[in-house]
Amino acid sequence: MKKIWVWAVIFSLFFLDQLTKYCFYNLWIWKEFVLLEPVFNTWISWGIGVNLWLIIVLSFLWWAAFIWLWNKKYLKDWEFIFLFAGTLWNLIDRILLHGVRDFISVWNFPVFNLADCFLTVGVCIVLCLEISSCIHKKKI
Repeated sequence: MKKIWVWAVIFSLFFLDQLTKYCFYNLWIWKEFVLLEPVFNTWISWGIGVNLWLIIVLSFLWWAAFIWLWNKKYLKDWEFIFLFAGTLWNLIDRILLHGVRDFISVWNFPVFNLADCFLTVGVCIVLCLEISSCIHKKKI
């Protein structure tokens, strides 16, 4: 099995994502925190309306693309971990619940969850490494 630690981290992130969703949605004490607001999101980013089945199909395609890119060494381990975990855990919520449980609310920004954070971190790592690679190539 390829890099067992990668899968261990992915499932640890899953546990963290699901634990935070469970704690916020099922334990009353979490509702007292200022930056937490429950929103059941049946759409995609910023409330853009898209058919649930289209979201699920696109999520599977992204998920498959991440695995392929990782196997071909186009994605580094940490890029893969965050992109795969964020996509997979939101996909599982969409399949089981027909929506995503969002709860982190920061100012006027749309409400999000840890899986969204994982996706954002993954994209940032990809962008930073690509920009760094381009800068390095121009200096040589």
